[in-house]
Amino acid sequence: MINLHNFFKIALAAVVLTLSCKQPNQGTLNEDAQPEKIQLISKGELVVLMSNNISSYYVLNGQPRGFEYEMLKYFCEDNGLLLQLKVMREWEFMLDSLDAGKGDLAAGNITVTKARKELVDFSPEILRTRQVLVQRLPEGYKKLTKKQRQARMVSDALELAGKKVHVNAGSSYYDRLVNFRDENGIDMDIVPVGGEIGTDALIRLLADGDIDYTVLDENVARIHAGVYNNIDISVPMSLSQSIAWALPKGHTELADLIASWLEKNKGSSRYNAIYRKYFGSTAQLQIKDNYLSIVSGKISPYDNLIKKHADYIGWDWLLLAAMINKESKFNPNIESPFGAVGLMQLLPATAERFGVMPTELTNPDLNIMAGSRFIQYLDNFWYKRITDSTQVKYFVLASYNAGPGHVLDAMRLAEKHGLDPNLWFDNVALMMLKKSEPSYYRDPVVKSGYCNGMQVVVYVTKVLDYYQKYQEFIVGVGVGTPNTNLAVIM
Repeated sequence: MINLHNFFKIALAAVVLTLSCKQPNQGTLNEDAQPEKIQLISKGELVVLMSNNISSYYVLNGQPRGFEYEMLKYFCEDNGLLLQLKVMREWEFMLDSLDAGKGDLAAGNITVTKARKELVDFSPEILRTRQVLVQRLPEGYKKLTKKQRQARMVSDALELAGKKVHVNAGSSYYDRLVNFRDENGIDMDIVPVGGEIGTDALIRLLADGDIDYTVLDENVARIHAGVYNNIDISVPMSLSQSIAWALPKGHTELADLIASWLEKNKGSSRYNAIYRKYFGSTAQLQIKDNYLSIVSGKISPYDNLIKKHADYIGWDWLLLAAMINKESKFNPNIESPFGAVGLMQLLPATAERFGVMPTELTNPDLNIMAGSRFIQYLDNFWYKRITDSTQVKYFVLASYNAGPGHVLDAMRLAEKHGLDPNLWFDNVALMMLKKSEPSYYRDPVVKSGYCNGMQVVVYVTKVLDYYQKYQEFIVGVGVGTPNTNLAVIM
């Protein structure tokens, strides 16, 4: 018997074009099992503990981005590995979690330090940077001369005497400030901030006037300076430092693989293109318009509408958002070659069943209303047949894509072939894949005929992929309830 989870490790890489690394199948909406100590080669996957921030990994318009995310995806492509991210809400626990066997690797603009080398090993550097002071430009700075600005700002790190500097506890910034204060004997108030307030949030507090100073790596600070036009990053706080990926002690097989790959690829045209995309002179312009959405926990411009209609039908709004992403990439004006229109790609006949006219389908509110009412109808349809609420969601997703008739066919085929007709993954989904084969779609138990089953199964899997990413993303920016059992599969 083919195992569908293993099948998708191969099939989705070829079928799904939105992400370059292979996509494993998700068996449940919530994974309760705790990760085992990773055996990289035998499992064929790379489990990465990752920070959620604008330089390393974030979600924009439903899509994963970030310099280190793209580098890891690049590495996985070249080495035939699945990339599995576990987004850490609190940065200071990352290296301890890595040491405890929760992942193969940790990434998140991690500075190599002597103290950290005692706990973990490091890859060769992926980039080099230095720490800089981040401070707010004086009020009315545009009308001031350069000399007047400098007079009202810190122009040398020694001038931090008597100042209050906020940095994340456990970060290399905190360690550097403590050393700097002690080495120079200055009276500087270093305020440790918990990991639940990430770098992005600290910069927002600084730009808004709630805090006055913080410290960042220059490459990351440059992005923020392009986003907020009232901050200055010109004062250095350290010499050049290496940024690298952290690995558990003794993980030599992976360490050698990464070292060999970096030696070959660092400085390549693709590496340089990824670097320029996030840290080059035009990177800030590409990120600026969407940055506040990233750090405030927005998935799309239509979050409020999605929440309203999801609440009406009793659905998690993030799951509804994941469907809309898969259907339309949040484009309200898109029309498919088959006549499906708008955010939820509704056929005019379907929309009319729920009170929305064809001319109204490009209206985001009305489109989501009709689509969510259709989901409600499908919910009721499947709750009469399946008792497990999680399984119902899978069957609803499949039916939204292909219609209930094809899903019922796959259920009957599953029962005929000794599988469980009430379980989607590895059972009904396996028979859905078979519905493109004549010997199956011509079976007497099949009532709706041929179906491109691969399309249906990929649809369900991709929606669940997006759903998990959104859950981790929302937690990562401090919105919603943490769920430490969820992983992000890339």
